[in-house]
Amino acid sequence: MLENDVVMVVDDSSSIRQIITATLRTHLYCRNILQAASGKEALELIEKNERIDWILSDWEMPRMGGDELLLKIRQHPKTKTVPFIMITSRKDRDSLITAAQAGVTDYLIKPFTAAALTEKIRKVAISLERRAHSRFIAETTNKVRITFKNGFTVEGGVDNLSETGALFKTPLFR
Repeated sequence: MLENDVVMVVDDSSSIRQIITATLRTHLYCRNILQAASGKEALELIEKNERIDWILSDWEMPRMGGDELLLKIRQHPKTKTVPFIMITSRKDRDSLITAAQAGVTDYLIKPFTAAALTEKIRKVAISLERRAHSRFIAETTNKVRITFKNGFTVEGGVDNLSETGALFKTPLFR
């Protein structure tokens, strides 16, 4: 699945980097893996390499943590759209919100299994593929009414369509 992609693994623990690397090679057939022990080292590798297709990063590291790395990645023209999966033991609501606001693509809680990491990457890849399909933007407002199984109905408009889905905009409700 990642045969032709360049994946950067960032974690201050060499054993965690090795586990992630082995999973990428064995389950996702990834051949191009860069490793960094801190956010600072990751940024240096980004400058030296032509392309980075995925970043898998720990949160808590010396010199520069994953949260700060994520903010810098999202500001960097070469990496601002690169999928970034935060792999961390932090599972509190505030950390999840902080990561989401910084632009994390997805989040994986430690300890994790090879199957969980593989599934997370596949899920993100499918989502990115869906977003990449051609979209047809509505030129006029097309009203829709969506009724859920429980009978709740919402009205809105079709914003755009693609081969894999549609975006309907409705007023915000609670």
